Amino acid sequence: MMKKRTIWLILLSVSLFILLCGNVLFAGTKEKEKEGKEGYVIGVTVQDMSNEFMVMLVNALKKRQADLYPDVKLIINDAEGRSDKQANQVETFVTQGVDSIIICPRDGDALIPSCAAAVKAGVPVITMSANLNEDVGQVWSGSEHRSAGQIQMEYVAKALGGKGNVALLLGPIGHMAQIQRLEGYNDVLAKHPEMKVVFQLNGDWARDKGMTIMENWLQSGKKIDAVVAQNDEMALGALIAIESAGLGGQINVSGIDAIHYRKC
Repeated sequence: MMKKRTIWLILLSVSLFILLCGNVLFAGTKEKEKEGKEGYVIGVTVQDMSNEFMVMLVNALKKRQADLYPDVKLIINDAEGRSDKQANQVETFVTQGVDSIIICPRDGDALIPSCAAAVKAGVPVITMSANLNEDVGQVWSGSEHRSAGQIQMEYVAKALGGKGNVALLLGPIGHMAQIQRLEGYNDVLAKHPEMKVVFQLNGDWARDKGMTIMENWLQSGKKIDAVVAQNDEMALGALIAIESAGLGGQINVSGIDAIHYRKC
């Protein structure tokens, strides 16, 4: 399953750049030639580069650009987990006159005004992995989050034999992936009435928060058979807490993103 997810993520990155360069950038080649402008500049802003999934996506973009589009320049910005900072980065890209913008939005609502303004100004906007919660003329390239949630919870259901106590580590509430992956979880849980959700908290995609939340859950004394995290960073945080408590191998831990190849 991990290999399948990795292949999907690679295809996502490749298809994103092909889409961007093929349909958005090079459609205007003749116009650029008339303007006497050479090369293209793409502004990229991602949620938080402390998240290894974001690092993986950025590295995939850099490699694709270096291998196939050497005349394309990438300006990569880190929003550092702040929606206001990311919105400002989008606005700055427009002011700088970039040819297009790739954004992995921290918040599907907070980024709507700045992205809408960019599109209105004639700058193509491509949302990556997560989308905005409103169509402002952007192009979205991403995976099926609900399906990912279903696959993950089906794995957990099989591992637990269809019964047990489950704790959910969610992404930021309202984020596209958080909503749709949770829907996928619930699709599967509805088929397994003996699987009970005993805890459910927002870990903000962060490893340290996943660890702290897991420590608190363990201290509660409530039996937990599986921790289902909506990304790998939170899953690893939970795993660190579990192993520190001497419970390694006793609680099933799973995540999404295929960043860390470790069987829990």
